[in-house]
Amino acid sequence: MQQRFSFLAQQFQAFGQPVVILDLEATGGNLQTDRITEIAYLRFDGNDVKAVQHLVNPETEISDFIANLTGINNEMVANAPTFAALLPEILPDLRGCIVLAHNSHFDYTLLVNECQRAGVDFATWTLCTVKLSKKLYPHEYKHNLDSIAARFDLQTVGERHRAMTDVLLLADFLRLSADELQAAWLKTALNLIVPTRLPTGLPENLRADLHRLGDGWGVAHWLDKAGNTLAVRAYERSFAGAMGDVAARRFAAAHGVRWQSAMGALDALNLYVENELSGKKVWRNTTQPRYTLVFVEQNGCLKAQVQPLPQGVFDAPPHGVFLHPKAAQKALQSWAKNENLCQTMLGISPHKLPENAPCPALQTNDCNAACATGDVAQHNEMVRAAWARLPVGDWSWRSAIAITETANTTLQQKTFVCERGALRLDNGRWYWGGDLLDEIKRIAKERPYTIRTVHFATHLQAALHPKSTS
Repeated sequence: MQQRFSFLAQQFQAFGQPVVILDLEATGGNLQTDRITEIAYLRFDGNDVKAVQHLVNPETEISDFIANLTGINNEMVANAPTFAALLPEILPDLRGCIVLAHNSHFDYTLLVNECQRAGVDFATWTLCTVKLSKKLYPHEYKHNLDSIAARFDLQTVGERHRAMTDVLLLADFLRLSADELQAAWLKTALNLIVPTRLPTGLPENLRADLHRLGDGWGVAHWLDKAGNTLAVRAYERSFAGAMGDVAARRFAAAHGVRWQSAMGALDALNLYVENELSGKKVWRNTTQPRYTLVFVEQNGCLKAQVQPLPQGVFDAPPHGVFLHPKAAQKALQSWAKNENLCQTMLGISPHKLPENAPCPALQTNDCNAACATGDVAQHNEMVRAAWARLPVGDWSWRSAIAITETANTTLQQKTFVCERGALRLDNGRWYWGGDLLDEIKRIAKERPYTIRTVHFATHLQAALHPKSTS
């Protein structure tokens, strides 16, 4: 093995870190529910080449179709170790490596999910050899492993669709293509490695911590040399996001990273805000300003106003979230018209009027009795009665929703309530931010089945009995 792949080992040394050529066999093609039945890899570290292969007990039945395809049946894996049992042996080989696989998304995702089931965070760099073949040989029509084997006249040792057989085929393709294309092969391969690789000169503790990150939703605590938190940031894909931040030198003083995993976007936001409330500095993406509706008393009369909505934590959810102040003002005016409220008394008349000027609508008998008699108490009561129908924004038609997030592998669930554009935190307070609005929109588009409408009004009396201003 050392002699066969000595040339390839020399090429991989230019990658600057160990390389693993990997193949997995599984019970099927569902990345969330199917399980690994065999793992094989060649690990290149300098001139050393290490070969590893294991059958894996998937802890579920292997179908006849898959058994016929892979040659791996239930009897063969009955006494094999589970993936969790193999982790102490294989994890040190995989962490901090660049994993090469044919259609790496499939193998890598299966690997990450199996680690999650075992309660272990895992992520690393990948290079998809399907993409590499397409880049190196764009004139070829097919780039599956059988087509590549035929193209290079590669001979298999063992049955196809067994993990080590496929690893050796892939390694031979890489060896021959590297020998044929030389510098072009190396440049193309380096450009296809994802995510961004670590720069040189990083503190060793930080490098080691980054190698232990997972690759799902969660919150990273960037630590200084003394172990104190420099900043907290939420990520959708922690490993890729952290690599991007390191490359951008966003947390240049960091000497370590501590990780909190989350079930999904809202769980990550909840963790993120909890850290902010505990006094830790948080890092946010800059978001567009948003606007909300506020009711204040002026000389005892309830007035409606459009005000900027700051990002943060509140005792009650905002009274709607709008992207543009004009949209908020228009929504207010439409609401007032539908509820037969006096826009002049509310302070939202589309006409510019001098102070204490009469209501223009009253002159055409097109306003309500409270306006006609100047009855402030009646006006205030009408506003309170119409409150439940107040527009909640130009982003949703529902004032309160419950969103359930499910962990991909463990299937644990957590339900979050969002009302009027804000997220209810575990401590009973409410968070609003542009990041939350973006996630709600994305969930509504990608996973609408996880959303249900809930019917209640939070802090209604507090909202309708604000402190007076004069």
